[in-house]
Amino acid sequence: MGDTQNFAQMIERDVPIAVYFVRAYAYNSSHNEVAHGQTTDAKKSRNLFKVQAINKRHSSRDIVFVCFFAFALLLVVGFMVLEKRGWNSAKN
Repeated sequence: MGDTQNFAQMIERDVPIAVYFVRAYAYNSSHNEVAHGQTTDAKKSRNLFKVQAINKRHSSRDIVFVCFFAFALLLVVGFMVLEKRGWNSAKN
């Protein structure tokens, strides 16, 4: 009976600010519920955990965005310069 299993799951960033508890169900191979449990009492007042929403901007994401934007802008300007030179040399 001392056999225990652990289960871990990452909480996504878009989960709202709230108070949660964990409820788990165990099923046998016939898909019948054989056990269940939860981390709190019947009144849902103990063993709760809070999830704080992430509202900060990540500087690494902003840096990557600026780099991609600058690269795209340089490509557009470069193609415009090459196109302009191509037109001038084709006219002569």
